[in-house]
Amino acid sequence: MTWPSGAVVTTNLDAGSDSPATARADLLDATQKLNQIIAHVSAYIQGLFDDANAAAARATLGSTTVGDAVFIAANAAAARTAIDAFANTGGTLTGDAAISKATPILTINESSGSGQGIVRFQDNAVNRWQLIKNSDDQFWIYNDGRATADLAISNSTGNVTFGASVIADGNSFIGDTANVNATLGLTINQGAADNEILALKSSDVAHGMTDITETDSFGTFAKAQITSGGARLVGFTSAVMGVHIAAHYTTDDTTKSTSALGATIITGAKKSGTTVDVMGSDANILTVRNGTLARFILDAEGDSHQDVGTAWTNFDAHRDVDLLTALSVHVSGEADPIRCNFASFLDFNRQRLQDLKLVTFNDDGHHFVNMSKLTMLLTGAVRQMATRMDAIEEKLKLLTI
Repeated sequence: MTWPSGAVVTTNLDAGSDSPATARADLLDATQKLNQIIAHVSAYIQGLFDDANAAAARATLGSTTVGDAVFIAANAAAARTAIDAFANTGGTLTGDAAISKATPILTINESSGSGQGIVRFQDNAVNRWQLIKNSDDQFWIYNDGRATADLAISNSTGNVTFGASVIADGNSFIGDTANVNATLGLTINQGAADNEILALKSSDVAHGMTDITETDSFGTFAKAQITSGGARLVGFTSAVMGVHIAAHYTTDDTTKSTSALGATIITGAKKSGTTVDVMGSDANILTVRNGTLARFILDAEGDSHQDVGTAWTNFDAHRDVDLLTALSVHVSGEADPIRCNFASFLDFNRQRLQDLKLVTFNDDGHHFVNMSKLTMLLTGAVRQMATRMDAIEEKLKLLTI
């Protein structure tokens, strides 16, 4: 049902000589239009119409400046003027507001073109959060309890800033705003902090090493040395493998020269001006440690240095050449002639070689030789042979006298 339109005809109702029969149509039209009005008026408007006077009606509407001005406005134009004046002087709405249409639009226009447009969220008239279009054409989400915007978006550059973090042209910055060496990537600046710059976590992990890191951290990155830098990668596990470095490649490199490549490359280089150059003589390229104790060192000349413990092992209780022969026999392939020529060594010396920690035998045929012990055995064999040669020479001297 639509709101009634057109006035009620009074031609047959305004004179004493009018016939009731002719007036019946006008009375019916008036009654129908009245019913239409009643059907359109809500309980709230019915209450407003029941108010005794304008003051009571204003109380029903809500005693606000804009409500009073609209209510006493002479016409629609005057009412719109009152609403505009309310908006321009910073009035306050005390009720809910809603826009309901197919494509709703709410426009906030900063008319000077150089100021700020602000939407504020308050608690008891205290600012908490603000949405701001600032004078530099940036959009901010701002918490009044902090000194800087929590989120800033630049209209001119497209950069996005989260507090101390920035996303600019696809780059992401945490604690920094630029990196000339990064075209597309992540830059983290931890300032003067000396703890973890990156922590990798999993709810599956609980290793318990909480004096070092949180128990669900399985990998961390930090400075190796507090004031001088260096990168320190640490892996944590509740089982065996703390760090696993895997290199998957496509093309073999079989070069055996100073220009060789490999699936995994470890490079050491020394500062030279503003770049780097080769390391100095005898400088350590690689150090393998047990806790804080160095056990293996590879130096700049390619020499390897291995910790042999606090005492050199001599195999003087054995004939070292026999042990070397037994070792060669046992680690050689089944078809190797040495296994046929020295078959007697197979059963007799296998366990002895393992007890002396010269070799670890495995069922799959891949036996692991202790190279430190092997070097000691070779040294002992040469020493034993030299002793015997000396003895033979002395006996020869006696025979020639």
